[in-house]
Amino acid sequence: MKLDAAIENTVLREVTVVAGAAAMNREITWVHIVDHPEITNWLKPGELLLTTGYNWPVDDEACRAMVRRLSEIGLAGVVLAVPHFREHFTQAAIDEANLCHLPLLELPWEIQFSEIMYDVLARIINIQAETIRRSDHIHRTLTEAALEGNNLEGVAKALHSALDKNATVVAVDGTVLGASDPSVNESEERALVRTITQMESLPCFFESNTPKVVLEPAGRSRLGGAIRLRGEVIGIVWLYSAQEEFEELDSRTLEHAAVIAALHLTYQRQLSDQETRLGYAFVAGLLEGN
Repeated sequence: MKLDAAIENTVLREVTVVAGAAAMNREITWVHIVDHPEITNWLKPGELLLTTGYNWPVDDEACRAMVRRLSEIGLAGVVLAVPHFREHFTQAAIDEANLCHLPLLELPWEIQFSEIMYDVLARIINIQAETIRRSDHIHRTLTEAALEGNNLEGVAKALHSALDKNATVVAVDGTVLGASDPSVNESEERALVRTITQMESLPCFFESNTPKVVLEPAGRSRLGGAIRLRGEVIGIVWLYSAQEEFEELDSRTLEHAAVIAALHLTYQRQLSDQETRLGYAFVAGLLEGN
C-alpha cells in the first residue's frame, strides 16, 4: 500500500505532512516502532517508522545526518508523535528531508501506535490477499486463452479482460501478431520498435525478465514484456495505460502472457518446420515417381 493511500484510508488521516510531499507514492511494506539511539540498525526498506522522538538528535547536523541515513535505507516515511517529547520536527530535519524526498509526518500524541499498526498492516494483508485472488483468476484466464485459442489475439484479449487494459503482441520488427484493440496502428508499432533498436538491441533493452515501462510521445504509457525463445527475443507483449504507473500485478501478468506467447510461437515454428519437411518429402516422392 502506498503512503498517500494509507493517509487517505487509515487512521493516518490525522497526520500532518511536513516534508517530502513529493514522495508520497512510496510503498509501505511494514510498520515499525523504534525509539532508541541506534534506530538505523533496526530498519529496512519500505518500512514506515513510528517514533516518539525521545532519542531523536537535537543538534542540527546530527538531525540532517539522521534524515540522510533514513533516506538511504529507503524508508516509506517517518511518523513523529507530537508534542510529548518533541513539539515538531526541527527545521533542519525538514529541510534535509525535502532535499532527500523523505516524507516526514507529525501525528497527534493521543493516537496510539498500536492502532496505526493494526489499521495499516490489516489493509496491507487485505491488499495482498486480493492480489493473490486476482492473480489466480488471471492465471486461469490466460491459460484458457492459450488452450482454446489458435492465435495470439486470444492472449491479447485475455489480458484486456483480466486487467481492463488493452494489449498487443508484436514481432521483433513491430508486426502485429495479435491485439485486443482492432484499431491498433501497425505502422506506429513498427516505428516504436525502430526507435528502441536505434538506441540499443532488444535483448539489451529487455535485459531482464522484468517488464519495462515506455512513455510514448503522446503521453500514453505502455509496459513491455519480452517474448524469449532460447534466450532470443522473438517478440514483445505490450500493455497500455493512460497513467504512467503500472501495478505489480500488471508486471506479473505480462510475464505470464509472454511465456504463453513464447509457447504459442514455438508451436507455430514447429508446425512450419513440419510442413516444410513434408513439402520436401512430397516433391522428392514425385521426382522419384512414388
